[in-house]
Amino acid sequence: MPIFPDTLKSLQNGTLQELNLAPYMLSREDIQTITQLLPANASLKSIFFGSCQYDRELLEAFAEALKQNTSLMELSMGANNDIGDHGTRAIAGMLEVNRSLVSLQMGKANISD
Repeated sequence: MPIFPDTLKSLQNGTLQELNLAPYMLSREDIQTITQLLPANASLKSIFFGSCQYDRELLEAFAEALKQNTSLMELSMGANNDIGDHGTRAIAGMLEVNRSLVSLQMGKANISD
């Protein structure tokens, strides 16, 4: 199920405070669209992911976008087993810069020892 157009429009115009993506099976394009809107968005406080098609490049771009976002306070990556070590490092690098995020849930990130 794609992201509803109304939700995307609210994200674009900066009126959305909570983005609950858990009910959706997000495509690569969906995540790219969200990632492109994050740096300039000043209203979004929470993002809840469900099942997503992450890859190394997407996670790096998402983490980079969050380095520039100053409004997001809560991020839940959902139960995505494919975040892995590299994605976890990208998120950790974002945390070194982003000071607004106060809650991070990585779910089943499949991190090695």
